[in-house]
Amino acid sequence: MNNIDLNTKDLNTIKGIMNKYNNVHDEIAEVEDRMEELHNKTDDLVEILYKIRATEGKFFSELESKYGEGTFDAVEMKWRIKTK
Repeated sequence: MNNIDLNTKDLNTIKGIMNKYNNVHDEIAEVEDRMEELHNKTDDLVEILYKIRATEGKFFSELESKYGEGTFDAVEMKWRIKTK
């Protein structure tokens, strides 16, 4: 097999293509890292949401014990007693 030295223009074209590949690979790695960060943040927020729901459930149970069975009206900001 014979080796041929490429001219400067062809070498520069190949280097440019290689640089583009490397840049895209680097960007993909950055996006994947960011996706992992966002996934972890989502997990954290979901955990916080579960804690808020648990607190809400406990508090509403306390309200039912105090005022009777009902629901909270967020518009009127009142406890609505359930009618039978």
